[in-house]
Amino acid sequence: EIIVGLSGTPTWGLLEKVWGYRSIEKTPLDLYKFGSSRDIGIAAKGSLNGNGTLKYHAMVGNGNSTSSETNEGKKFLLSLAFSPVPSLTLEVYGDLDDREGNTDRKTLQGSVFYAFDGGNVGVMFARQKRDVEDGDTETFDLFSVFGSFRVSEKAKVFVRFDRQFQANPSADKIAYLPFSSLAEETNLFVAGVDIAAGENVHFMPNIELVMYDDIDGDTPEATVLPRITFFYKF
Repeated sequence: EIIVGLSGTPTWGLLEKVWGYRSIEKTPLDLYKFGSSRDIGIAAKGSLNGNGTLKYHAMVGNGNSTSSETNEGKKFLLSLAFSPVPSLTLEVYGDLDDREGNTDRKTLQGSVFYAFDGGNVGVMFARQKRDVEDGDTETFDLFSVFGSFRVSEKAKVFVRFDRQFQANPSADKIAYLPFSSLAEETNLFVAGVDIAAGENVHFMPNIELVMYDDIDGDTPEATVLPRITFFYKF
């Protein structure tokens, strides 16, 4: 399949599908602003073997999401997903963003997903290196583990834990969920119950908790965000 123009990137497409709760929270690279879900360019995706167990999604884009192109550089993205059995998928993703000046970015992400009767679990680790104009290269690491589990015919529970290992300079740009841009190590906990009230209708009471490791006695206060999410698919 060849796609020309504005299309979804391979950055977190598979991870978001497996996580399955975009209405609750974005996937890590999306939430912490390490990439974009859309870009303008040319993409190709399909299977590399006859039985479809090895799939790819490659793309060359402007690197500026849905906005106009602002420089001559391009962004190169590639995802490879291998499913040795239907319930297990391993994905490796990488991108190279040729940005203006000495500000290039490189991202590498590895994920493992396992589905079972009534739920799934997944784990991912990502590293992004950012060149800094007239400075050293900065490295940012992300870890996430999540799962959903059916507890009754109409109810599932879901949990997730994210950890950022370095201070995220884009943290204060996340408008709806406060994060400190100074804290070196940040933890996000997500948990909730998915109640099916009818066909394609879900009520999901959930909570998000942002906590920080101790920083020489000057640790930012934790953020607790209880919510009830209504989800309707049509």
